[in-house]
Order: sequence, then structure tokens, then C-alpha cells
Amino acid sequence: MKRPGPESRLAQRTVWVLPTLATLLLGLFQSPHPELWRDELASVDASSRSIGQLFDLLGNVDASTGFYYVVLHFWTAVFGDSPAVLRLPSVLAMAGAAACVALTGRRLFGRWAGICGGLLFALVPSISRYGQEARAYAFAVCAVALATLLLLRALDGATARVPDERAPRIPEQGPTDVRRKTSWGRWVGYGAALLLIGLCHIVALACLAGHLVLLLLHWLRTRDNRALRWWAGNVVAALALLSPLVVLGQSQVGNQLNWLQAPSLAHPGTTLKWMLASLFASTGVTVLFLVLSLFALLLRRRYRDQLLFVVASVVLPILAILVISRLGTSYWLGRYLMFTLPAWSVLAGAGTIAVARLLADRLAPGSRRVRRRIFAGATALSVAVAVLVGYSDQAAIRSYTSHSDTLYPRIWPGSDWDYQGVARVLKQHARSGDGVYYGGSPIYFAGAGVEFYLDGAVRLDQFLVTRPAAETGSYSPGYCTDVSACVAKAPDRVWLVTAPDRPGPEDSKALRALLGSGTFKVTARYSMDNVVLTLVERKG
Repeated sequence: MKRPGPESRLAQRTVWVLPTLATLLLGLFQSPHPELWRDELASVDASSRSIGQLFDLLGNVDASTGFYYVVLHFWTAVFGDSPAVLRLPSVLAMAGAAACVALTGRRLFGRWAGICGGLLFALVPSISRYGQEARAYAFAVCAVALATLLLLRALDGATARVPDERAPRIPEQGPTDVRRKTSWGRWVGYGAALLLIGLCHIVALACLAGHLVLLLLHWLRTRDNRALRWWAGNVVAALALLSPLVVLGQSQVGNQLNWLQAPSLAHPGTTLKWMLASLFASTGVTVLFLVLSLFALLLRRRYRDQLLFVVASVVLPILAILVISRLGTSYWLGRYLMFTLPAWSVLAGAGTIAVARLLADRLAPGSRRVRRRIFAGATALSVAVAVLVGYSDQAAIRSYTSHSDTLYPRIWPGSDWDYQGVARVLKQHARSGDGVYYGGSPIYFAGAGVEFYLDGAVRLDQFLVTRPAAETGSYSPGYCTDVSACVAKAPDRVWLVTAPDRPGPEDSKALRALLGSGTFKVTARYSMDNVVLTLVERKG
């Protein structure tokens, strides 16, 4: 086999470099602009604690996110905790996922399919949305994309890349001596990637359904029992290591996901429609990916096994989570299924190449040069269409309150708090030593949000708090049991941060003690999105 020259080596690097750079730049663009929402504030709160306090918290809540919190703890200790810095690990993870998507697409369908799949992945609005989120979803997407690539490499069993842009069927095992030299390391890497998936998001282990299909297809072609044993051993080992986390996480899930309803089967089309729109964060991009995925079926004769594997990686995890959500705890949420987007993108990349080749062959059957131009033009056109249909959604997911719109493009009204607006008013009008009470439902993290954006500019006295949240093993602080006595010792000026339509468990006691005693009077009130900031001052 002729070794590829310098140009082909450059072309091979382009397969993953272009999608990685595109994903990175889109992830960095305006990443600090959206306000941190409550889940991100939970990340800030948890990661700011000492390791001991963090593990106390994880023993009670959010154990399934603990690995990410630990990573963020050390990250912020080194680089700080500005919004851009908090979100940068997710940006980098999505960029890494793009590289894996492109390399997977190349390995299955050829170089151009890899480039197109990687670029289409970068252009999915939800990839930027959750690439700019201080949560673990981008880590899970990257881990699944990496595990899939490593599994393909493990089944390949050889180190050489395929130089032909039209990749062969799913790679077969190489000679026995090569397998013995290289396969075990790749299988160990795959097992480590599975462990990483579970640490980032247990639900993402549903990707194993697609991986199993790949193993079965490989076995049908090669009758290689050793690969099946390696795969099963890795899965069993990963699940065994993750079992304590699964048990602990399951014991906490009732309090955290009780708001999430099971998917309705009364109107399955509508259920799937809104799920996919939320998964892609765009109705237009959803339609485009579905169309391109159908075009990929044009490759069924030459790439039957590859198509079966990628379609299974898209369909089976979604079906598995649908069934689980119907039978027990519901996980039917767009961001929980984001780990399927690498497979969606590989499939869409294959569809792009299929329709481009069809057009080239039909329009210029006798001229190789013209066919190449038509092929390149059709390929570029599909990427341009992805840019156009997703443009408005790309703008929307970078708006100020966009991170609170967790079901976008469906809007969940009243889910955002204007923490930054409250902090801005307090910086202008509050005095050091003023009292403050952060009310509202604890799930909105009013105190954590306002204090984050205050950034120490004004020191306020949380006079009703007897124990900070970091010492309670939860996200809620310990409150004074004798509210009247604490109010009697309150500062002369107190700021109330409340949301009347979503009161917290301490709101009625605090407000009654402050406003019902006749000791304080309201002197100012500021209204912002879903939050009211009130200044009360002691009479006389």
C-alpha cells in the first residue's frame, strides 16, 4: 500500500481540525452573556466548597453529578469562577466531541462524511447551548463520542488508517500478531471511556445499546468471540465500579426529578416532535437532520453494517429511555438525550455525502472534474443550509435568559430569576452591613445567584441564617428557629429578595416578622424578571 503523501496527511488532519475549531469558536462566542441559571448556580455552590463539604453534599443530593463538581472545584481553584471560565470546560469537551464525531464518520463512511458530520455537529444549536453550560452534559457527550471511536478502533485491531475516502465496511480484525500487540490497550481505553460516561451522566450509558449492535455485526462477519468477551468484560467492569454511584444516585432521584413527567403515548408524534426539537434546540435543524438521515439510506448497499450501527445508536437509546421513563423514574428530557447527537451527526454527514454523490453522478456522468465540483458544491450547500436554518436558534440560545429556557424552543414562562439585576441594584443602593433575606423556593438559588453577581462588592448580613449551606450538607442554609428574636437584632436596613408566586418555606415567617411587627416600614421596591427586591427600614 502506498503511503499517503504530505497533502493527504494534511487532508486527514482537516477531517477533525475543522469541526473542532468550528465547535470551539461557536462555544466561545458570547459564552459569558447568558445569565447563570439555577442548575449552573448549583455547580458554583457545590464546587466552591471544600472537598469534605462537597462529599457531605453528595451524600444527600446530586451524587450523579459529583465527578463534574470535583473537576470544577479544582478548575475554579486555578482559573477563577467568572461565567466564561466556569463554562470553558464544557466548551472544550464539546470541541473534543466534534473531533471524535469527525473521526468516527471518516472511519465508517469516508473522509468527506467525517468532515460534514463534524461540521453539522458543531452547527447544532444545543451543542453550543450546552457547550456554554456549567454542567456535565458536554462531558457526557464527549465521553460517548470518545467511547464509540475507541470501540471502532478496538474492533479494527490495527494501527493503519484507511486512505480511501470511501471507507470500507466496519473494520475487521487484523493479523493475529497485530491484535495481540495492540487490541488490549484499545479495549482498556474503551473501558475507561465507559467509566467516564457513567461518572458524567448515568443515563448516557444507554449508548451501550448501539455498541452492542456493532459487536453483533462484527461477530456475524468474523465469528470473533474474543471481541465479544472483551466488550462484555469492559461493560461488566464499568458497571461494577459505577454501582455504588448508581445506588446512591437512585436513592436521591425522587427528590430531584419528581417534576419530570413520563412521556405521553396518547399522541406519540407530538411527544417525539417536542423531544427532538428540545434535543437539537431547533425545529429547523431537527427537520434537516431527519432529511439527511433518510438520504443516508442511499448508502445501504455499500455501507449496510455502518448504517445499521449508526441508526441503532440513534434509535435504541431513545427507545430505551422512553421505556424506562414509562415504567419508573422519568428521564424524558432533551438534554438527557444529548449523548445521541454524535450518532445523529455521523448519520447526517453520511446522508450529505450520499445526496452529493447522487447529484454529481446524475448531472455529470461523463466528467470526473465536473462531478467533483458538483459534489463539493452540494456538500457545502448542506452545511450552509444548517447555518441558515439554525441561525435564529443560535442567537436565541445566547440571549440573556436563555439558560433558563430549558425546553427551548418550547418556552417555560417564569423560570428565570434576574440575579444580575438584583445585584446591580444592591451595588447601587445597598450599604455594607445591611441585612438581606433571600426568599423564594430553594430550587432557584436566590442567595447563590445574587451573591455570585455581587462578587463581594457589598457585604450583606444574612441575619436569619444560623448555618451556611456549606455546613448543612445541602443547598439550603440553616435558618433561625426563633425568627422574632433574630428580627429584633436585625440591621436597621434589610433587603428582601422574594418571588411572591413561588414562596420558600421560610418566607411567611420572615416577612410576617419583618413587616407585621410594626417595627419596619417599606421604603423602596424594585421589580425585575420574576423577582421583587424590597428595602425595609426600622422606624424611628
